[in-house]
Amino acid sequence: MAISPVRDADGQSAIFAGTGEGFSNVDAIQGAGIFWSTDGVRWSQLPSANTPDFRAVNRLAMSSDGTALLAATPTGLLRTESPAFSAWSKTLNIAVADVKCHPSNPLLATAGGLSNGAAYVSSDGGKSWNEANHSGTWGSRVELAYALADPTIVYASVDINGGSIWRSTDGGKNYRPMKTQTAAKAQISYLGDQGWYANAIWAGDPSDANAVLVGGLDLWRSLDGGNTLEQISVWYEPASVHADHHCIVSRAGAGAALTVYFGNDGGLFATADYKTVGGGADLSQGWERLDNGYGVTQFYGAACRSRDGTLIAGAQDNGTLRYTSGGGAAGWTTMFGGDGGACAYDAKNDIFYGEYVYGQITRSTDGGQSAEYICGQYFDSATQRWRWRPPPYLIPDAAGSRQALFIAPFAVDPLVPDRLLVGGLSVWRTNDARTQNDDHALTGPKWLSIKDSIRDYVSALGICPDKSDVVWVGHASGAIFETSNGTAQRPGWRQVGGGTGQNLSIPRYCSCLLVRPHGLQIFVTFAAYAAGSAGSNVWKTEDSGSSWVDIGGALPDAPVHKIAVHPQHAEFLYVGTEIGLFASDDAGGHWSPTNEGPTNCPVYDLIWDGTKLIAVTHGRGTFAINIA
Repeated sequence: MAISPVRDADGQSAIFAGTGEGFSNVDAIQGAGIFWSTDGVRWSQLPSANTPDFRAVNRLAMSSDGTALLAATPTGLLRTESPAFSAWSKTLNIAVADVKCHPSNPLLATAGGLSNGAAYVSSDGGKSWNEANHSGTWGSRVELAYALADPTIVYASVDINGGSIWRSTDGGKNYRPMKTQTAAKAQISYLGDQGWYANAIWAGDPSDANAVLVGGLDLWRSLDGGNTLEQISVWYEPASVHADHHCIVSRAGAGAALTVYFGNDGGLFATADYKTVGGGADLSQGWERLDNGYGVTQFYGAACRSRDGTLIAGAQDNGTLRYTSGGGAAGWTTMFGGDGGACAYDAKNDIFYGEYVYGQITRSTDGGQSAEYICGQYFDSATQRWRWRPPPYLIPDAAGSRQALFIAPFAVDPLVPDRLLVGGLSVWRTNDARTQNDDHALTGPKWLSIKDSIRDYVSALGICPDKSDVVWVGHASGAIFETSNGTAQRPGWRQVGGGTGQNLSIPRYCSCLLVRPHGLQIFVTFAAYAAGSAGSNVWKTEDSGSSWVDIGGALPDAPVHKIAVHPQHAEFLYVGTEIGLFASDDAGGHWSPTNEGPTNCPVYDLIWDGTKLIAVTHGRGTFAINIA
């Protein structure tokens, strides 16, 4: 969940934090309003902000005298006053991304639009607003910053043309464009195509009103008011700063003018001198990472090597990470960059498998210290570009445009671990996952489609642990198929219904298929709210799908992402849901929240390391506990 904090005007009395992600992406996390604290440890929800208007709070701002609190939300700009902060009024009825209060004049404020390219200025403490003037047409998101050295100057980072800096010299009433180019007069694109999501600007040097920092994909610095920019970070260099920047703030206090902090999808970074940071060929000089031990990583999946406890886990925006047992918070290192996803381990050959987005599968043969693509993608050193091998040495759905889920499912055959299945629009199989890549002959593992597309993404895969021919496939629409000859060149597939009058093929996302030994018992989970007449989100069959039993009726109405069965006690079931981990000790007859794992956060994966259960959360890192 995204958090937007602000301190009371005196910097000591209270901290307010707005929650929720106010963007248009389908996986944006809904918040719970605004919370406040007097010590930063104990928090209370602000009752007046517990309404639908505050499901996503993009920014909070406090007037310099502490009398007015302003909230930028997708439903508008809302205002309340101290000391009670009990009554809110909507003073600007557009989607708002940003709001900033003048550093010393409590009557002045500026606001930037979320998806409308608008900028506004207020001269009465946010009670009313006038639209700012500028040439041309602004679009999408606008972020704003007062120049601390001269607050009559306001800078705007506008999501047009890949990122454009504008400057006002009258407090935000009128803006003119700055050149936004390099010293060689080349136009830059610091926001790229995602300025709607990652867009930040700073002008907080108390003695230099021309100093500006902007962040999108990477960070850039200008010392002439936004005309000339120099890149100071590069996301793909491990020693530099992570990608996707959301906030840039200064350190308060004497002698701290050059110290700046940066919040991005990788966590928290800092520099002691923003004017010199970013030197070296990899733009790594002068950066400090501050978030080790800050357990908020959004993991999707994990795999464990039992003999030494080595764990790999795929994370949103933070790649595939490797954890060395006993290493504590410092035990995490990067195995593969970008976004991570599902993971698997081949114990027979000591190989870890992971993925980048859209089914781009990776392989690690050195215990997770490094990885390479086996989906057909390779780096052409002659052209310095990523390219794809010819068929059959690629997964076409991974090479295509959005032909797989962002985080696509894949599975390793427990009996024959050289065999991998990957879900896109089709199901793709390789029987030689260990085959070495040859970037000259353009060969590698061969891939074959074994299930035709139904024009619906594959969302779950299950392989029987002792019968490789038994394979189950789930789709994002809820359709489920199974085959009893999954190793054949062209397996035959049967769509699975309810058998007992309950139809499993309903419009809800199939999130997990757990096929038990012998292929008769199968668990199916769905990630949906309000299942209603369709029954719960957890089902079981004991006869390969001829009949089904709803075993999740006692669970809260929330998406279920994963189910796991205790390796020694088949009646002990565990499910990872959108609201935490739940357990049953009677095969699903009763469920309860458990002290054996995380609560109040999404649990996306559950894996066993012997009798140790590892819970993989999307926002709170990983948890483990031994359940003998």
